[in-house]
Amino acid sequence: MPSPTEIYQSKRSKFLLYFLVCIALTAGGIWMVKSPGYKHPDKDRVMGVLCVLIFGAGGILCGLQLLPNRLRLQIGPDGFSARTLFWTANFYRWTDIEKFGVAEFTIIGGGRSAPPTVVKGLVSGGMQCRRVAFNFSPTYPGGGPAWRFKDFNRKTYGFDGVLEEYDTDCDHLVAHLNQLREQDAAKAK
Repeated sequence: MPSPTEIYQSKRSKFLLYFLVCIALTAGGIWMVKSPGYKHPDKDRVMGVLCVLIFGAGGILCGLQLLPNRLRLQIGPDGFSARTLFWTANFYRWTDIEKFGVAEFTIIGGGRSAPPTVVKGLVSGGMQCRRVAFNFSPTYPGGGPAWRFKDFNRKTYGFDGVLEEYDTDCDHLVAHLNQLREQDAAKAK
């Protein structure tokens, strides 16, 4: 078996952009609180406080994504561990997984009246996404966030669990993970 490998999330530039936008809008909110308009000073203060709270929280969340070792996938001889937004690491043994695959889906943005919609497959008119995904084996005892959302994930993406976007090609990573899972199964026989 190969030695443990860490694969980090690649889309840090996306979080940097969101972070900078949130900081700018938070600064605008502070300016609104400190120097309210002349026609509706109370309304401007309330709007400024809301900007500071909402965009300040968004800036904190985006800033956390920029920290080293944040969202990562750690691969080891016994299985893999996926670290999520709030520092939790979910560990899955190779025997817990039936297969890995690539989930292809499109996010079609809604407007003010409708939330964004996720559509299976790559279709035009939206943000096309490819993610490493997996199905649990029938012997998996259950537990963890992916297990709780497996029915939703299966319906939306076609797999029980979907991982973050990492700094390597999805097809290459899926082949590598399936190879490690098969090696572990052969070792167990």
